[in-house]
Amino acid sequence: MENSGEGLPGGEIDFGEIYEDIYGSFDYNQGMEIDPDRTALVVVDMQPGLTSPKVGMGKAYSQLLKISTDYFDNRVQNVAIPNIGRLLDFFRRQDMMVVYIVTWSETDDLSDMPDYQKRAIRRWEAVYGEQLYRKWTEGSNVWEQIAPREHELVLPKRTASAFASSMLPFCLQNAGIKTVVLTGCNTNGCVFETAVVGRNVGYEFILVSDATACFAPVLQNQAEVWMARHFALVRTTEETITLLKSEEGKQ
Repeated sequence: MENSGEGLPGGEIDFGEIYEDIYGSFDYNQGMEIDPDRTALVVVDMQPGLTSPKVGMGKAYSQLLKISTDYFDNRVQNVAIPNIGRLLDFFRRQDMMVVYIVTWSETDDLSDMPDYQKRAIRRWEAVYGEQLYRKWTEGSNVWEQIAPREHELVLPKRTASAFASSMLPFCLQNAGIKTVVLTGCNTNGCVFETAVVGRNVGYEFILVSDATACFAPVLQNQAEVWMARHFALVRTTEETITLLKSEEGKQ
């Protein structure tokens, strides 16, 4: 986990140590059972319109945020996308379930969005000068490097959590999935909220730390530590693949 928070206050804070001082040591993996046949890879919001400083919300972020988006852009392009690609290769070779979550509105007036989302989108649009978050706007499709294949699920959501506002719970339940390998953006936003709601309705999670991204290292660190405390087993891409291979060998 990264402890440097360049560009934000509190960059040197070790959240893991703080939480352990308060709550004591904790091993999320204790008693956790993983069946690769009941495990799915979920890729959250990996759309240029949400993650690139050149288009859509990413461009609006670059104008609105008080910090540079260079760290986020670099992490998306050089860390998250390559590692999501590795996970996709593994899951596809093993014929395991892959699900993409995208965020967009399918209406011109945002009537399919909750009020808090409408207010935020309209505020961002005032800065950007164009429509954002619509299915038809530039950058809505998943990054080409990790694009879904024809037979893979692409599920739109309207809120931060895919378990709250998409068909993800229905699809996972029908497929008999129990464990979700979680990747995408933002680690402390939609990825986090997807795990929070999903954990509370009975799913187990593996958060892939180097297949996720957010706006600053301090936020990434805090999200990983809090997830590890309460909602997910936090592992790197290599560790996740090794874990799934070892569990497969036990079947």
